[in-house]
Amino acid sequence: MKFSRIYLGDFGIFQNVSMDNIGKGIVVIGGRNRAGKTTFMSALRFLGYKVPKSPGVPSPIYKYDVKADVAREGLNYRISLEGHGKPKVVPVGHNDEKTLEELYNHLDRFTYKQLYTISLDELRKIPDNINEKDMDRITTVLLGAGWEDVLRLQEIKDYLNKEAYKIGGKEGSLYKGNFKNSYNKMKEGIELREKVNAEIDTYETKCGRLKELKVNIPSLEERIKKERIEAQRLELIKEHFDRYLEYKSKNMELKEKHNKLLLKSYPGTGKGQAERLKIEYQNTLKEEERIRSHFTAITGFEPEAKIYDSLIKHQKEINEFKVKVSGWEVSIDNYKRETEELDKRKKALYSDIKGISGIDNKKEGLTFIDIVKAGRINDNNLKSIVKSYVDLTDDYRRKENEISHLEYVIGEKINQLEKIPPLKDNLLTKVSLMFGVDVLAAASLSLILPAEVSLTFGIAGAAAIMSYFLRQNSTEQPIIFKKAELEKEISDYKGEKQALVLTKDDLNGKIKAVESSISNLKSKYHIPDKINIFCLPDFIREMRDLQREHEKVVSKEESLDDLKADIDKDFTRVLPVLIDIGLLEQGYECVFRNKETVLRKLEKSFDYLETALAYEAIKKKKKEIEGRILKLLKQGGQGEEGRIENLDYLSLLDDFVMLGEKFEELREKKGKKETLQKIIESYLYTERWGPLFEDREGEVNLITSFGLWCEKYSSPGEVKGQHEEAIKAVKKLEVELQDLIEEKRDLEKEVEELASDEKLTEAIEIIDSGRRELGNLVEEYTINRISALMVEKLSERLIDRTRNGLLESANDVFCRITGSEYKGIELPPDKLKETEFMAVCDDKGYQEVNDLSRATREQLFLSIRLSRIKDIQPELPVILDDTFANFDPLNAREAIKYLLELSKTHQVFVLTCHPEFLDCLAPLESIRECQFWGIQEGKFCGPYTEGSKVRDLLINPY
Repeated sequence: MKFSRIYLGDFGIFQNVSMDNIGKGIVVIGGRNRAGKTTFMSALRFLGYKVPKSPGVPSPIYKYDVKADVAREGLNYRISLEGHGKPKVVPVGHNDEKTLEELYNHLDRFTYKQLYTISLDELRKIPDNINEKDMDRITTVLLGAGWEDVLRLQEIKDYLNKEAYKIGGKEGSLYKGNFKNSYNKMKEGIELREKVNAEIDTYETKCGRLKELKVNIPSLEERIKKERIEAQRLELIKEHFDRYLEYKSKNMELKEKHNKLLLKSYPGTGKGQAERLKIEYQNTLKEEERIRSHFTAITGFEPEAKIYDSLIKHQKEINEFKVKVSGWEVSIDNYKRETEELDKRKKALYSDIKGISGIDNKKEGLTFIDIVKAGRINDNNLKSIVKSYVDLTDDYRRKENEISHLEYVIGEKINQLEKIPPLKDNLLTKVSLMFGVDVLAAASLSLILPAEVSLTFGIAGAAAIMSYFLRQNSTEQPIIFKKAELEKEISDYKGEKQALVLTKDDLNGKIKAVESSISNLKSKYHIPDKINIFCLPDFIREMRDLQREHEKVVSKEESLDDLKADIDKDFTRVLPVLIDIGLLEQGYECVFRNKETVLRKLEKSFDYLETALAYEAIKKKKKEIEGRILKLLKQGGQGEEGRIENLDYLSLLDDFVMLGEKFEELREKKGKKETLQKIIESYLYTERWGPLFEDREGEVNLITSFGLWCEKYSSPGEVKGQHEEAIKAVKKLEVELQDLIEEKRDLEKEVEELASDEKLTEAIEIIDSGRRELGNLVEEYTINRISALMVEKLSERLIDRTRNGLLESANDVFCRITGSEYKGIELPPDKLKETEFMAVCDDKGYQEVNDLSRATREQLFLSIRLSRIKDIQPELPVILDDTFANFDPLNAREAIKYLLELSKTHQVFVLTCHPEFLDCLAPLESIRECQFWGIQEGKFCGPYTEGSKVRDLLINPY
């Protein structure tokens, strides 16, 4: 299963953020402390199981909301987690439905957390926050279900031995445990019976014959008892005769001197160790020859040549070059690219300078932009001056336009006035004259006519004159008014024009003052006079931009000069090393001119050194394996180290394996012999059979005594015949005894009235009850002891088989991560339940976990978890939170290499706040398989295809 998208709607510091298009291999997420890395891992921990209501869990703002798109076996699903409810799984598209448990391989929350979400807390012997209930589960989680069977067998064996001990103690004694209660019960019944018999014996007259019978019957019973004992002894001998013969044969073989010595000296796991050492030694020899041939193929020299010693001598410098070479290449390429970019910027700058100054010469153009002091001009003052000039000129133009308009209007008005026709003679004069004539006429008529007639004539004449006046006045009045109105308008417009002329003259004076101020400003700051005042702000702004660009260009030139000097200084350290190795001759000085040649030779030196170091390592490994072989042979008593030097180690191992096969055969026989002995002893050490073989010729060992009895007979057939004869004798005596008993019974009836048999019955019942209980206990004791023995043998075989299977893959991971400083991981056989791991050292034996450094302990537990992850199918994503914080660069790099292999099958999230981790990751070619993300205050950035941006975020997040 792999994540393709993760959405954190509401979880702790994360609010409505997502990671899209997540890589399928290694996903590196870099962020400083408190950026949200641990909260992110918590979200993935709970995604498949639900968020618990417990302290320490990041809180939501409103309600938990986490979603993820996952792919498994080519099918896509979406997992949704809301609140504290169980997550839901929905297929995307037409995929088959799957349950959450199926997606997570039916792993419980505890196992998933311990194996797939690995922080520094999970890399301790016992992680924090582990309760007593989960303490027993940590072993099964780390080592798998097979180890749980081992521990279960141990518990069963302890239980069986404990139950057997309760019944009869360690040796099955009648005076211990539950045996003691049943035995005391029988003893109590016997005492009660004897007491009753003593009371009956007082009846002498009635019991004469009874007494005689009591004497004869016990005697007969004693004979029967002896015969029965003999028959029982023969029965047990008959049943176990073949077992004893086999036991005796194996015992004699095991006591032979050379077999006894082999069992004592040969290591228990020696054969397996020798076989593994043989395979490892053969592989090492092949690898040594392969590396040697490869070295010769790529260098043209044998490892004994001078170039090999030079490579080893300069390995520190070459490794340093290997780390820096990519940076050098980038620096050189950056220098060339930035130099080209700078040339383009210069051309653009010179073109802009020419455009603004009109100067073709570059030097004069640069002098021009240096002379103009654009940076000293106050923008606000300049804007104010220009604005004032613009406003004044605009005002001036408006006034001119207004004056022109008024002149046009005045001209139009004058034209209108001139077009008005002139008025006729003065109407009032005419009317006055007419009234005078009328009065004279009326006066004249009054002299001739009566006064009333002359007055009437005068009034009629006046009315006619008035009518004429009114008619003439209504025709000429509008013309008079129009003319007067035009004259007034012309006068007003002329006055307005005069005012505008005065204002215009005032504006012209102000404009001259502003132009003088601007002229002074140009002179002060060396601005060409040809620059129009309206273009002045743009000119100043462009000049400032050019000056800033010029400063940047100069600064860039200086930084490139420094970069070139640094490259020359760093990179030329390579030349003496390559010359000493023989990859270069004298004469390479300029790194920029000989870059490709030097880099190609440097890359060759990396390959040469890697092969040389591999050859050194394989020689060391070969010597170490030979030491282990010698140590193993010495443990097996195969000679002193000095005596077997320079021998064929493979032949020695073959001989040692043959001895191991003989040892295992003898050990199997020894186990068979012990099993036979315990089976026989399980019968001998019982109340029924044990007494039959005690005190035989002073022997206290029952198995020895049993053997002496068995040796009296030559074959199973003879034992069988003797047993049948003994049974016949017992039956004959039993018939005789039965007759005496019947006679005794008749006598007892006669004395029944004299004494009650209630106490006797009680005694007999007590005896029978105790006998039955004891028989059941003996059977139960025997079953428990034999079962415990069988479980112990099964457990031992299962431990040997399971231990190697569980830790084999973890050994490989641990050896790789520690750079072969440690060879593997072991579990001490006496501390199975405590999961006490031990590290297998190179030449110092074993080291317990508590004796290891913190980093080595974390590497050990990381190896165990990674090996367990590889065993679980299908694959689930792995999340590591600053897991390599305490690793040194070498161990971190080896761990990263393993993660790169793991990422071919598993999606691996690596959360880190350490730039050093990215430095360790950068030199690896497989970096292309990694995806990089940044995280800052609950926000993601990325993805990136390289780690430099994430590294910059860790160093300087702002």
